[in-house]
Amino acid sequence: MEQDKLYELKKFVSEFSGYSKDKLNGMTEIVNDLGIDGDDGIEFIDTFSEKFNVDFPNGFEYADFFDGEGLNLIKDLFFTIKSMIYNKKFRKHLIPIRLSDLEEAIIKGEWQYKNFENLPPDFE
Repeated sequence: MEQDKLYELKKFVSEFSGYSKDKLNGMTEIVNDLGIDGDDGIEFIDTFSEKFNVDFPNGFEYADFFDGEGLNLIKDLFFTIKSMIYNKKFRKHLIPIRLSDLEEAIIKGEWQYKNFENLPPDFE
Protein backbone atom coordinates (compact mmCIF):
# COMPACT_ATOMS: atom_id res chain seq x y z
CA MET A 1 0.00 0.00 0.00
CA GLU A 2 2.81 2.42 0.84
CA GLN A 3 4.41 1.57 -2.53
CA ASP A 4 1.16 2.70 -4.19
CA LYS A 5 1.34 6.00 -2.31
CA LEU A 6 4.97 6.50 -3.32
CA TYR A 7 4.09 5.74 -6.95
CA GLU A 8 1.18 8.22 -6.87
CA LEU A 9 3.42 10.85 -5.25
CA LYS A 10 6.11 10.37 -7.91
CA LYS A 11 3.46 10.55 -10.63
CA PHE A 12 2.07 13.79 -9.18
CA VAL A 13 5.52 15.38 -8.81
CA SER A 14 6.52 14.26 -12.29
CA GLU A 15 3.38 15.74 -13.86
CA PHE A 16 3.77 18.99 -11.92
CA SER A 17 7.49 19.46 -12.55
CA GLY A 18 8.04 17.74 -15.88
CA TYR A 19 10.78 15.50 -14.43
CA SER A 20 10.76 11.79 -15.12
CA LYS A 21 9.36 9.57 -12.34
CA ASP A 22 12.43 7.38 -12.74
CA LYS A 23 14.73 10.21 -11.67
CA LEU A 24 12.80 10.99 -8.49
CA ASN A 25 13.72 9.51 -5.11
CA GLY A 26 13.19 10.24 -1.42
CA MET A 27 16.07 12.73 -1.31
CA THR A 28 14.79 14.77 -4.28
CA GLU A 29 14.25 18.35 -3.11
CA ILE A 30 11.30 20.32 -4.42
CA VAL A 31 13.13 23.66 -4.75
CA ASN A 32 16.78 22.77 -5.31
CA ASP A 33 16.35 19.73 -7.56
CA LEU A 34 13.04 20.41 -9.30
CA GLY A 35 13.03 24.21 -9.32
CA ILE A 36 9.52 24.47 -7.90
CA ASP A 37 9.63 27.77 -6.03
CA GLY A 38 7.70 31.00 -5.43
CA ASP A 39 4.09 30.97 -6.55
CA ASP A 40 4.64 27.56 -8.15
CA GLY A 41 5.69 26.24 -4.73
CA ILE A 42 2.50 27.54 -3.15
CA GLU A 43 0.41 25.98 -5.91
CA PHE A 44 2.35 22.72 -5.56
CA ILE A 45 1.74 22.45 -1.79
CA ASP A 46 -1.92 23.42 -2.07
CA THR A 47 -2.52 20.88 -4.86
CA PHE A 48 -0.52 18.23 -2.98
CA SER A 49 -2.62 18.82 0.14
CA GLU A 50 -5.90 18.45 -1.76
CA LYS A 51 -4.86 15.46 -3.87
CA PHE A 52 -3.45 13.42 -0.98
CA ASN A 53 -5.77 14.67 1.80
CA VAL A 54 -2.91 16.06 3.87
CA ASP A 55 -3.88 18.49 6.61
CA PHE A 56 -1.71 21.29 7.96
CA PRO A 57 -2.83 21.46 11.61
CA ASN A 58 -0.21 24.10 12.47
CA GLY A 59 -0.54 25.91 9.17
CA PHE A 60 2.15 26.07 6.51
CA GLU A 61 4.61 28.95 6.41
CA TYR A 62 5.31 29.11 2.69
CA ALA A 63 8.14 31.63 3.22
CA ASP A 64 10.06 29.04 5.26
CA PHE A 65 10.21 26.72 2.26
CA PHE A 66 9.86 28.89 -0.89
CA ASP A 67 11.26 32.20 -2.10
CA GLY A 68 8.92 34.97 -3.08
CA GLU A 69 8.38 36.00 -6.67
CA GLY A 70 10.30 38.79 -8.36
CA LEU A 71 13.18 39.64 -6.05
CA ASN A 72 15.18 36.44 -6.49
CA LEU A 73 17.78 38.14 -8.72
CA ILE A 74 18.52 40.77 -6.08
CA LYS A 75 18.62 38.18 -3.32
CA ASP A 76 20.89 35.90 -5.38
CA LEU A 77 23.23 38.82 -6.07
CA PHE A 78 23.35 39.66 -2.36
CA PHE A 79 24.29 36.09 -1.39
CA THR A 80 26.91 35.91 -4.17
CA ILE A 81 28.60 39.13 -3.03
CA LYS A 82 28.43 38.07 0.61
CA SER A 83 30.01 34.71 -0.29
CA MET A 84 32.82 36.46 -2.18
CA ILE A 85 33.56 38.87 0.67
CA TYR A 86 33.61 36.25 3.42
CA ASN A 87 34.97 33.41 1.23
CA LYS A 88 32.22 31.18 2.60
CA LYS A 89 29.16 29.66 1.02
CA PHE A 90 25.96 31.31 2.21
CA ARG A 91 22.56 29.79 1.59
CA LYS A 92 19.17 31.26 1.52
CA HIS A 93 17.39 30.33 4.70
CA LEU A 94 14.90 27.97 3.14
CA ILE A 95 13.99 24.63 4.64
CA PRO A 96 14.23 21.92 1.98
CA ILE A 97 11.19 19.77 1.27
CA ARG A 98 12.15 16.31 0.09
CA LEU A 99 9.90 13.69 -1.47
CA SER A 100 10.42 11.61 1.67
CA ASP A 101 8.86 14.47 3.71
CA LEU A 102 5.84 14.50 1.41
CA GLU A 103 5.55 10.72 1.56
CA GLU A 104 5.57 10.83 5.37
CA ALA A 105 2.83 13.48 5.31
CA ILE A 106 0.70 11.28 3.06
CA ILE A 107 1.12 8.27 5.36
CA LYS A 108 0.30 10.31 8.52
CA GLY A 109 -2.39 12.39 6.82
CA GLU A 110 -0.87 15.62 8.07
CA TRP A 111 2.20 17.78 7.72
CA GLN A 112 4.35 17.51 10.82
CA TYR A 113 7.57 19.18 9.74
CA LYS A 114 9.15 19.82 13.10
CA ASN A 115 12.31 17.81 12.55
CA PHE A 116 14.99 20.32 11.68
CA GLU A 117 17.74 17.70 12.14
CA ASN A 118 17.23 16.81 8.45
CA LEU A 119 18.73 20.11 7.38
CA PRO A 120 21.96 19.92 5.38
CA PRO A 121 25.17 20.71 7.31
CA ASP A 122 25.70 23.99 5.43
CA PHE A 123 22.23 25.32 6.29
CA GLU A 124 22.71 28.60 8.14
